[in-house]
Amino acid sequence: MSSLIGKDNEDKSKQKQNIERLEMAHIKMEAVLQVSDRWHIADMSLLQWQRRLKRAAQECEDTLLSSKPLKRNRCGSSNDESGNSFADIKKFERYANGANEFLKTVRFGGTLWRYTFFDPVIGHLLSGKSMKYQASWEDKLLDLNLRPMSSAERGVQAIMGFSCQHFSDPKKGFYVPSMLRLSESTDIFGVIIKCVQAVAPHFKFAAESIRTGLIQLPTQDFSWDSPYSGSEFWANIHDTITQWHRPNPLCCSEHRQHPISFF
Repeated sequence: MSSLIGKDNEDKSKQKQNIERLEMAHIKMEAVLQVSDRWHIADMSLLQWQRRLKRAAQECEDTLLSSKPLKRNRCGSSNDESGNSFADIKKFERYANGANEFLKTVRFGGTLWRYTFFDPVIGHLLSGKSMKYQASWEDKLLDLNLRPMSSAERGVQAIMGFSCQHFSDPKKGFYVPSMLRLSESTDIFGVIIKCVQAVAPHFKFAAESIRTGLIQLPTQDFSWDSPYSGSEFWANIHDTITQWHRPNPLCCSEHRQHPISFF
């Protein structure tokens, strides 16, 4: 029994080390890819290099996600399984180490994008400012709240609450709470509109009202609070919602996509 327990502990320790190595390789590749997205790349060979690195990062993420349940459930491992795991780790570590050379080459031959924000909203949110807007239109009362939160593990995420009260017809009212991860190029209202339209067959009228309401919002009239002017109360709410909808920070991290969650 002592021998079996010792072997099991040794396997668990190796599995933990393997997961940590995969996580570090994935972090390195993701960091390089995120930085490279800020550069305009025209050279075909660099574009091919970038695509291959993106595939490797996705494969590494898939391997990492499939490895974590094994950490909890396995009670031993075969030599073949350990060998395959080791080969995968070495492969992803080679890609991660080579990613630095890719970034150096991009910086040498590329041109840095100069981001011009679609509107001031995304710039304010990325700087940590929160916003509250309320206005009366005809027989409607619109209310919009945006609150960002930043963490090293998940980047900058924003919680949004958008509601409309119809005084003449209460059935036409709606409330849309959502959370999404931000980047410099995120069109926050555009992303939410697309997500609402994806489920429009279930509530066509509300989806159209939400789309119209977001498009007509006068962003120049928004008022913004000082950077990250939050409280422990809001931090706890943000953490709870994040753990509820995206407990794994690696989930939905594919490039050029902006994950969103409705709650």
